[in-house]
Amino acid sequence: MTPFIVTFYSYKGGVGRSLLAANIGILSARRGKTLLWDLDIEAPGLHNISGLTPAKTVKEGFF
Repeated sequence: MTPFIVTFYSYKGGVGRSLLAANIGILSARRGKTLLWDLDIEAPGLHNISGLTPAKTVKEGFF
């Protein structure tokens, strides 16, 4: 299966990039394995979205 890659970019902060990425990630995860990677060095935001909290405690990995 060919990976489907989506990126979100904006010059301005506070435009909902992280929330949009989270929603697209959730939709994608319903179809199979999904990786969300927040590369916003100045203000990463994916960890603040409660809907992305794993059901089980993550012992290893990025999140």
